[in-house]
Amino acid sequence: MESIYDEIMTPHNTPGKCVALILKAMIGAKTLSKCTRTSRESNRKVGNMKRLNDSDTEIESDEKSAYKPEKLDKTKLAICFDLYVHWLKNHHSKINTKMDLFEEMANFNSHVSKSISYLKRPAQKRKIQKNDDSSSDNEVEAPTKIKISAEVHADPTK
Repeated sequence: MESIYDEIMTPHNTPGKCVALILKAMIGAKTLSKCTRTSRESNRKVGNMKRLNDSDTEIESDEKSAYKPEKLDKTKLAICFDLYVHWLKNHHSKINTKMDLFEEMANFNSHVSKSISYLKRPAQKRKIQKNDDSSSDNEVEAPTKIKISAEVHADPTK
């Protein structure tokens, strides 16, 4: 447990990273992927459902409304907020005044929403880069030979 606490409370974390680590430690990544802060579906999810309703494909209404996100537990969220405030006061180096502290405290809900949406985001495909193992970076290919026509080497006196 101490290693998780030490990982969260490092002063090098950004506020968003700190909130994400606190949420994963307190609530768990599996639960976070099923929940939202307000139990409201995202705009993207609502738009996708509207497109499904408008399309000609027949999907049962149970399948369309099968996913209703749960709301995060208020007590666990309050504990996460308290840990976040503790980190801001004691470990974050950019907090100089109470005004800075209150501004960062106001961003807590935004950080929660962003970290949950990051967990729900589908995995992106990596672009495969072609590495040529046959030649190293230091080697330079010889230029191709250029054909010189006879007209160029003609005698200039004529």
